Amino acid sequence: MCGVNIEHSEADQCEEAALYDDGTIDSVDPLIVNLREQKLYPSPICKLRSHFYENIVQKHDRGVSVTPVGLVFDRHHGYIPLYGGDRVWGLFTPNEAEKMMWALTSAIFPVNLENKQSFSNGPYSNGPYGDIFDALTNDADQKTLGSYRIIMPVGDVDFSRGFASRLQQYVNDGGAVILNTGNLADRNLFPESFLGCKLTSTVKTARSAFSRLNNSFIVEDANYEYTCVEPSKAKVLAVTADSSCAPLFLVNEYGAGRVILTTPLFLKEPGSKKMLRLFDNLMQAVRKESLPVKVETPMEYLINRNKKGWVVSLFNNHGIPPTCGTFKTPPQVDATQVRKAVITLPAALGKVKEVRSWWDDKKLDFKASDKETTLEVDIPGGGAEVFEFIME
Repeated sequence: MCGVNIEHSEADQCEEAALYDDGTIDSVDPLIVNLREQKLYPSPICKLRSHFYENIVQKHDRGVSVTPVGLVFDRHHGYIPLYGGDRVWGLFTPNEAEKMMWALTSAIFPVNLENKQSFSNGPYSNGPYGDIFDALTNDADQKTLGSYRIIMPVGDVDFSRGFASRLQQYVNDGGAVILNTGNLADRNLFPESFLGCKLTSTVKTARSAFSRLNNSFIVEDANYEYTCVEPSKAKVLAVTADSSCAPLFLVNEYGAGRVILTTPLFLKEPGSKKMLRLFDNLMQAVRKESLPVKVETPMEYLINRNKKGWVVSLFNNHGIPPTCGTFKTPPQVDATQVRKAVITLPAALGKVKEVRSWWDDKKLDFKASDKETTLEVDIPGGGAEVFEFIME
């Protein structure tokens, strides 16, 4: 649904064909050409992709994926999570800033905990915020930065004067940037008028917080460090839940945009590759504000915008077996692992004329009121659906 139309296994494994006959030998996909003495049959992956190509790619306008958040990595970051293991470029021990790259990636695309085998089943994640992120580098130009609603530098980003200047212009033009005090080693890089507060060199520890984003108390699994700041005109969104009430999240209006400053160092537990619950609290607010279409579900989802309206893709990774191997034996997916999704379009997006399933080309019933349009669906384990909301 992101527009990728070519897939090939780096291990050169025959994932599009299988050695077993599943009863469909008389309807072998014409795209499969047998050039081997050993007869091969279309694998479940091949059938899914063939169905997707014939019924979705050739018939519908997928539009463009809605990815409002640009995560900015350093252009020399050396982040190789699979083959590099715990090291930068597979060689060097990461510092706290670099560990944030691993921690954040694991937080936004966590491995399906039902599988537990991250190497073989890593793709079957259930991102709690949806697929709303793009990865950029800190040499991105002004036009590229301006195409995102929110920009968030990640890890050991080199804040050159040029990059800092582009970020200030981006915010002045109406964008929102999420900065962390751990990234701002140069305390004079951004003016106080931009941050809305004065940075200090004092670092303290805390364990709990109160967030004004949703009026909740948040207790972490371990103590975390935070930078002490002195607000001038920034509004405080979260504080430590102790007598000091030290600012943890601040937001400052600058030009036509906003600067969100977070003071817990790299928003993660010290020494670990685990993001704080405070990070989740912030990302939930980011998702709610940045996505025009609201999706409530434990499944993985993606939102696209096309000429007719909105397209929501849902992928139920629950019930998928803990090991891959469709090119060896048929996978046994637990279809009883049904999950629900509630999709809501506010009235501000316009009136929904029709909702149609691209997967089986069926028209669906939905609820509509003066305030919103709502669609509720259940998807079995291992299932996928694509719904188009056609606007008047």
